[in-house]
Amino acid sequence: MPPLDKSLRNQLERTIKEARIISEAAAKAALDQLGVGETKPYSHLTGEDRKIRIRLRAHGRQLEMSGMTRQKPRRSTGWLKRWPTNIGI
Repeated sequence: MPPLDKSLRNQLERTIKEARIISEAAAKAALDQLGVGETKPYSHLTGEDRKIRIRLRAHGRQLEMSGMTRQKPRRSTGWLKRWPTNIGI
């Protein structure tokens, strides 16, 4: 298979960058909706949503402790601000 033409490679790169921006925004919105950064769960969450929230918070703390986040947090949910860059890990 021959390599892609330069214009097609550039178009692919732009598309991938745009998709990443959109997917990170969607992931942040989902985390916000579940209240992952809040100390107490939102009252409207179902039992299943609460379980997902707990797992996401635990995963965020693991990322923080393993040094995978880029900065040290100022508070216990500091990892949440940097989460979208680590979601694909």
